[in-house]
Amino acid sequence: MKVKSYLLSLTFGLLLFSIPAFSQGTDLMSSYEDYAELEREVVYLHLNKSTYIKGESIGIKAYVLDKASKLLSTETSNLYCTISDLNNSIIKKKLLMVNNGIAINDFTIDSLFTSGEYKITAYTNWMKNFDEKNYFSQNIRIIDPEVEKEAKQLKATSEIDAQFLPEGGHLVANVETIIGAVIKDNFGFGIPNLECEVKDSENNQVTSFKLNQFGLGQFSLTPQTGKAYKVSFKLDEKEYTFNITAAETRGIGLRVNQQKDNTFVTLKTNTTTLSSLQNQVYTIALHNGNVLKEFNFRFNDELEIVKAISNSDLFPGINIITVLDANNTPLLERMLFNYEGVNLITSGQPFVKKKGDSLLVSLPYKSLNVEEFNNFSISVMPSNTRAYNHHENISSSILLQPYVRGYIENSHYYFQSVTPKKQYELDVLLRTQGWSSYDWETIFNDPPDYDYDFENGISYVANFTNNNQQQLIIYPTLNSPLEIIELQPGEMAFEKQEFFPISDEKIEIGAIDNKGKPTTPNIALNFSPKRIPDFKLASSYTALRPRESGFSGMNNYNDFENGWRKIEKLDEVILTGKRKYTEVEKIKNSTIGKVQFFDDKNKQKWQSVGRYLSTRGFVVLENKAGGNGFEIYRRNPATFKGTKSADNIPVVYIDDIILHQDLGLLRDMRLDEIDYIEINHSGVGAGMRGGGGVIKIKTNPMSSYEQPTKKVEHKSFDVPLKFDVTKRFYIPKYTSYESNFFNEYGIIDWFSNVSTDIDGVLNLKLYNNQVTNLKLFIEGVSNDGTFISEVKELKINE
Repeated sequence: MKVKSYLLSLTFGLLLFSIPAFSQGTDLMSSYEDYAELEREVVYLHLNKSTYIKGESIGIKAYVLDKASKLLSTETSNLYCTISDLNNSIIKKKLLMVNNGIAINDFTIDSLFTSGEYKITAYTNWMKNFDEKNYFSQNIRIIDPEVEKEAKQLKATSEIDAQFLPEGGHLVANVETIIGAVIKDNFGFGIPNLECEVKDSENNQVTSFKLNQFGLGQFSLTPQTGKAYKVSFKLDEKEYTFNITAAETRGIGLRVNQQKDNTFVTLKTNTTTLSSLQNQVYTIALHNGNVLKEFNFRFNDELEIVKAISNSDLFPGINIITVLDANNTPLLERMLFNYEGVNLITSGQPFVKKKGDSLLVSLPYKSLNVEEFNNFSISVMPSNTRAYNHHENISSSILLQPYVRGYIENSHYYFQSVTPKKQYELDVLLRTQGWSSYDWETIFNDPPDYDYDFENGISYVANFTNNNQQQLIIYPTLNSPLEIIELQPGEMAFEKQEFFPISDEKIEIGAIDNKGKPTTPNIALNFSPKRIPDFKLASSYTALRPRESGFSGMNNYNDFENGWRKIEKLDEVILTGKRKYTEVEKIKNSTIGKVQFFDDKNKQKWQSVGRYLSTRGFVVLENKAGGNGFEIYRRNPATFKGTKSADNIPVVYIDDIILHQDLGLLRDMRLDEIDYIEINHSGVGAGMRGGGGVIKIKTNPMSSYEQPTKKVEHKSFDVPLKFDVTKRFYIPKYTSYESNFFNEYGIIDWFSNVSTDIDGVLNLKLYNNQVTNLKLFIEGVSNDGTFISEVKELKINE
């Protein structure tokens, strides 16, 4: 993707002089074009919680987007996900399959974990080409009740980190400057609502300011030559004083002020500096990591220049304003966020209906374009939860976090129910961030190289030890059909790309020799990639530790510990008491789809496989003239009608053997030959071909049914790296839904793959556990660049 260049069209307001527009040259623009030529992608993980109890699962929904367009990426199919401890030792790692920018999976918190903090990271191979923070990294908290008897809260020490950052990066003597203030505790969390004083070297108060809820604030200062300044405040009855970096005697100050129609860029200097600036050409570069706009200016004999940039010339989202001298040396920088053109939508009034032991929840998204693909993930928690405290949501993770150098506390705040106050507070935040994540030394001298590819599955090269084979038969897997390869005389190798092995699948290859007889192939396979690649995290980016706090009115885990043990004992009674029931439950609980076992009654009711499937959301056409006499495709769940297309034909297995195109075997199959059928309408876990859902048929071993395919004269190859299969997410059962433990650490449900209906309504079905106050943590995207990040509270009437 070649970056487009523009000469910025400006409206000059409050101009103290006028200069003709001209171009300094092509060095800046051409260097930026080279730097931005390779397209980027970014990833966000929506986790179902932030604090977990050992034995639970970490639910993961991955969104991979193109960084420039903010649309779901179609380039990469391979996403790597790791969990490491605070010593950066990897505890678990997986390869996830990305389909249309979406991947779903989970990690079980098993015996490999104990109480403590862990880091979960997600990245693609392509991201290794860039120094920018395009990957995802977040800290999570795990509690092992056998080790940790009390819920601990991070307690800040007297070690305080206070930074006072002049706008643009420089504090110049006798130049009025806005200074951003950020005061943090030893864990990196802002200290809220501090009242601070600014004093000079004679201890005279110059001004005062107050921090907001995130420990951020700002104040105006015109430093006098020869004077020093400091900030003082009181915290926990203790006085603190921090010096402000001394003002420079020479330099330029920057101020950026965004108003209704224009953004005003003010450049100021002092009399000591002015003579050296006159007749020098300076450039203001405006970019967003993808496109650069530039214009030039001179100081002449004025100490202050004010330029008005029409807000229509700003990029939607982040804008990075940099002032460079005639040698393209960056002098000043300031980030600005433009909410115009950023499509953040929220749902309307929710509708809740009780039906049996379920709650039917409908969330209308009236402004959502339902003609575009949309996808959501939702964590449903008790309203008083302490277990969901993520600093990022999908909006802040994609629109803001990749462009700053540090980790932003509660960055989701600026993208939920946006108000003018939040817009102002985000501007205060960006004043404290200093330089962006884009390094100008890298832009000019070290643009990224194309060293790492976009990955689409696994590839392998097959090398022959001798060529006595005329044909090779590659047997089908879930995501690959049967393939026959005709070999040419003397051909000693071939390459296979875009192979998507899952679970315990192997590559099975048979051969036909030159005499037309089946034979075992004489080949060896070399795979790529063979392992999950290492990934270096940006040194300037350190995710904040999760804050843990105790139960309300309690000092220990007694309720939780006893309750958890009771649940384990209850499970043991069920499992040992009813052996047949255990087999059925084991199968049902290990799958994503719904499982139907067939007894005499329902065998008589439906009789054939085709009739049964026609009652389960599929259109079944039997005895059709021509073809194989049997066709099946998924109905539209909204209209209960359907037209056959390539993306709504289900994947069908019989006894773990995949049927790719020939479904004629199902035409005459009777239910008395079947043990059970599993139907997964979502297709989650089925990889690239799961759009029409997955049907798995398990035959009765006592029946006379014969296997559909017999493999002979073949060789099996283990695949060193395979995609992890998405399994049915387990929601824990609790002994009490009224306890402090459940209300603070429990989870009600996790929806990892939901979309709206044709009317833009998101429909959920929850188990009604009599909890009357719920919170829905909703993340989602529509493929027109729309972001959905909201917290919805539901009150269930008894």
